[in-house]
Amino acid sequence: MKRFVLTITLALGLAVPAFAQNSAWNYSEKKDISGKVTELAMSDQTEGVGTEDSLIIRCKTTCEVYIHIGRSIAQDQSSIRVKFGDKAPVRFGVSRGEGSDSLFFTSPMSIIKAIRDNGGYMTVEYAPYQRTPVVVKFGVWNLPPPILERLTKVEAHRR
Repeated sequence: MKRFVLTITLALGLAVPAFAQNSAWNYSEKKDISGKVTELAMSDQTEGVGTEDSLIIRCKTTCEVYIHIGRSIAQDQSSIRVKFGDKAPVRFGVSRGEGSDSLFFTSPMSIIKAIRDNGGYMTVEYAPYQRTPVVVKFGVWNLPPPILERLTKVEAHRR
């Protein structure tokens, strides 16, 4: 009986790290024709208006962080409110993408750091063109290791 309990305990102990590695991010790497790698991490909305908004981290030489939105963005939008878990909302600077359907964070490594440090859920409020503000919630736990490595390198370089 003791052996059985020990076996079950070991099996569960080995299974827990597999569950802990679960991530809210879909991660992929793609090489272009010249062999340069682009890393892409995407988190789709968990709660929101019913559109298919996505939070995207795209890294080549540097990283970009943006929200792809299924509607037009107000031309004058220069910031959005972001809330992590139960903490108070914070403003982050953004700029509208060329196609008017995305908002790029002006300080991408700052938002990646905030995601790393706060994890869990990230709620974003933005204003579509001539509409009331929209609130969308993304799961942002367990950033992919290659993205975390990039952040660590940037932080080490700043010291």
